[in-house]
Formats: sequence, C-alpha cells, structure tokens
Amino acid sequence: MPISVKAPNDGPDARILPGPFYKKEISGVEEQVRWLRHNFGQSANVSYGDKKFFEKNLYWADSSFTTLFDIPFVYGNPHDALNKPGAIIISESIAQKYFGKDNPLGKVLRIDNRTDCAITGVYKDFLPTPHSMPTSSVRFIPWSG
Repeated sequence: MPISVKAPNDGPDARILPGPFYKKEISGVEEQVRWLRHNFGQSANVSYGDKKFFEKNLYWADSSFTTLFDIPFVYGNPHDALNKPGAIIISESIAQKYFGKDNPLGKVLRIDNRTDCAITGVYKDFLPTPHSMPTSSVRFIPWSG
C-alpha cells in the first residue's frame, strides 16, 4: 500500500525529501534509497581526458544504494563506494569501454563539463530481466541532497 506523508517542503526540492523524511519520521523504516536519472533522462556528456561519451543511463543515487541491493563488485567496496561526494561507480562494461583492461579505480570522469567524479567501484553487469534497467551502461553517482 502506498504511503502518503506530507513532506515539510512542497517546493521544487520536495522530490528529494521523502526518503530521508520517511526514515526519520516513520518508525519501522530502517533504511531508504533514492535514485534519479540524470537530468530526468537526458543524456550526459561524460569525458575522460580526450575521450568523450554520451551516456543515456546515468543515475544519481543515495549512498545506501549499494548496501540495500546486493550488487557484486569487481573493484572497490560496495559498503562505502558511494559514501563520498564526487564518487561514481560504473559497470564492468563501461569500465571496459572507457579504460580497456586498466583498473579504473581512482580515475576521474567529468560529467557535463562541470562535475568531476572519481571512480570508487566497478560492479558486474546486471543480468537482464523484463523489468530491469539497461544491463551494461548504468552508472551511479552519490545523491547529495
């Protein structure tokens, strides 16, 4: 059953409040996670050095994302991969696309020519399911809000 709670702010930032608000205000809510497609589904300009990519599946997520969902990592630690501002985790396929066989941990990607994100984890590509996100091209960046 959906829960409807009036958040303390109904302005433009109200969409980011429910998760933390529910965790704080509703007993029994132990953890929460939010994720949002970059610019509401718009492609992101991602660059590394002189390499440039346009990616459709970039998501902003709470740091709890990798602890609430059992996501196997190839590099990095899923328990703290999204704990720092400016961190990003990428799929194994994206790591291969951007860096070949090199370990990408610590390398910095620039998003939309304004946000630098250090790679803190590489996870195994998601297995396809009828209702899942695209399996190989998803990246997650910590949501600061």
